[in-house]
Amino acid sequence: MMKAVILPGDKRVTVVERDVPEPGPHEVLVRTRASAICRSDMSIYYGTPIVGGEGAGQGPVIPGHEAAGEVVKVGNAVTHVKEGDRVAGYLAVGCGFCEYCLSGYMMLCNQWKCFGFDVHGGDADYFVLPERNCLQLPDELSFRAGAVMTDMVGSQYHVQKQLGVAGGKTVAVFGMGPMGSAAVLIGKAFGARVIAVDVIDHRLEQASSLGADAVINSTTAD
Repeated sequence: MMKAVILPGDKRVTVVERDVPEPGPHEVLVRTRASAICRSDMSIYYGTPIVGGEGAGQGPVIPGHEAAGEVVKVGNAVTHVKEGDRVAGYLAVGCGFCEYCLSGYMMLCNQWKCFGFDVHGGDADYFVLPERNCLQLPDELSFRAGAVMTDMVGSQYHVQKQLGVAGGKTVAVFGMGPMGSAAVLIGKAFGARVIAVDVIDHRLEQASSLGADAVINSTTAD
């Protein structure tokens, strides 16, 4: 048995016991070492999930779409992940066979399901994911950092890469929450000039510490 967190959707958090899941042929079982809380998890807490089907926010689905841990068991058809590997889970679980899944864009799959919303997530002692959803973590990256990077940092990296952000360009980031802070880091890593915009001074101070070239409080600046 394992411990798991459940969000019934009525502003309660409960801890329950569940069977440890068994990985299928192309899946791996991961012992959870870190699982981050995202703003979308709060929508489950309030019973108004912004992602997922009926199971999300009703109790049966274990939340947690930003998780990392150690592989403890692999399915008999797994070829690229082995026991002991340190991995983070990518949240978009696709069919694995369509053109989008085969090109790495599982979130565009017509049958995709969201880890932690439609299928059990990482807010438990163990979780199961397809092998293709497991991202290897380098030794120098902690489980805690790996857990938040797949969604928060990964989303910003993809967006800015698609936009062609590079040296000599200027990027304005509106909102210095976790996602906006990640955008500052990514923009600077691409070599761009980054302007951070928010209405809260301490968030702008954080943006400066992360390398923003200029900060603007939109409630006081013209």
